[in-house]
Amino acid sequence: MPPVAAAMLIATGEWDVKKMANVEELPPKPFIDVLNRIGLPTRIKDESGDRAVSFEMAAA
Repeated sequence: MPPVAAAMLIATGEWDVKKMANVEELPPKPFIDVLNRIGLPTRIKDESGDRAVSFEMAAA
């Protein structure tokens, strides 16, 4: 599914692929949000507990 998320970001133009880049060099926020939307949620576990990671803007 991560390759599908990357393809979606390239197709929409959110990730600029006009130059060679490692995935680590591209903005992570849109990638994590796409993964969450397509069923592969990203989570953080630390001393504060277990929680979902999301950067999507709340609807106004």
